[in-house]
Amino acid sequence: MSGQYAERLRQLGVSQPATVAQGADLNTFHPQHADEGLRRRLGVGPADAMLVYAGRLDSEKHVDVLLRTLDALPAEPRFVLVIAGNGPLRVSLEARAASDARLVVLPYLDKADLARVLASADVYVTAGPHEVFAFSVVEAQACGLPAVGVAAGGLVSRILPGLGFVGPVDDADAFARNVLQAWEARAVLGPAARRHAEEHYSWQDAFHQLVSLYGPRGAAGGDGR
Repeated sequence: MSGQYAERLRQLGVSQPATVAQGADLNTFHPQHADEGLRRRLGVGPADAMLVYAGRLDSEKHVDVLLRTLDALPAEPRFVLVIAGNGPLRVSLEARAASDARLVVLPYLDKADLARVLASADVYVTAGPHEVFAFSVVEAQACGLPAVGVAAGGLVSRILPGLGFVGPVDDADAFARNVLQAWEARAVLGPAARRHAEEHYSWQDAFHQLVSLYGPRGAAGGDGR
């Protein structure tokens, strides 16, 4: 649960909601899995900027904003948007990709393949304002990517200052400006994102946080019921 939703629970009368960071597979999602050959196969040149989004391809994810962002970005450097996932918008996205080499549409990827795509990219992008956990951002950060999103939902607590940028919902021009900033600062933001993932999203830390919440209550219960 994000801090934002913990606050919402407090407003609804839950007296002591606790936030526990989700654990990420920091070995699989790691910058070491970057693959220049994969970039070439996706049509991304050495001087190109590779953006990636992974998730459900549906209207509530505001994928259309990412397409409008691609159109709003400058011609140089050349930006390539890689979208991975399934959903109702897949057919229309594939139709556009057939006539626009800047757009690549991949199917739903297993964990290892997704990690390789993320680690090979330059910036992670997501425009959906209704995210609750936004865990794809954490996996991208673990791969050493700065992230660009919108100032809404769970993205606010995931994309902190120094790790990427958030902007207004459904504003493709502002999103494009943030993408350009993130790409230009990727050498600083990317390593910071990896450190942040290591410090806050290891499976071990998540486990210990969870046990610390339930352990004392179980001990106090005596008979374990």
